[in-house]
Amino acid sequence: MSEVEKVTNKAIEDGGVLINFYMDLHGSSEEIIKNTGTGFVQKIIKEKGVVYAVGKIMEPIKNDDVYSTTLELKILTKDFVSLAELCASYSPFSIDILKPDSMKFGIDKMHDILMFISTTTMTYKKHILNKMSSKEDQEKYQKHMKNRADLGKKLRGSKHE
Repeated sequence: MSEVEKVTNKAIEDGGVLINFYMDLHGSSEEIIKNTGTGFVQKIIKEKGVVYAVGKIMEPIKNDDVYSTTLELKILTKDFVSLAELCASYSPFSIDILKPDSMKFGIDKMHDILMFISTTTMTYKKHILNKMSSKEDQEKYQKHMKNRADLGKKLRGSKHE
């Protein structure tokens, strides 16, 4: 058994996930998209929860003045939460889970995943609203967020009583 197989099997036993992660790349030359793909693989390798990542850049296709290709990454993450974070951060156009065949989550992991999704979508929503809203609408949104935070504090306080 190779060292990669040993690392993979151990990570899967400990809750890891092995996936194929597909990204599309576009640029004005083959060299630009190949360099972008290589840089992207190096960035993914450094992400929290990534055990390893190996990438393959498909042959670029030229359409008018734009080159396009697919970057296929085989990624092993330490857990499903790390995988969810990668998906939210990089928006792949497709994912194939290779291992394990099934997963069972405790409530703590489900909580982590749902809180991550909630926080990420709130960040996107805030960014979009700040870019698209009038100053008046932004002020209403800020009041709404303050009320939401106050309600959250109240709720947390009542759970600890």
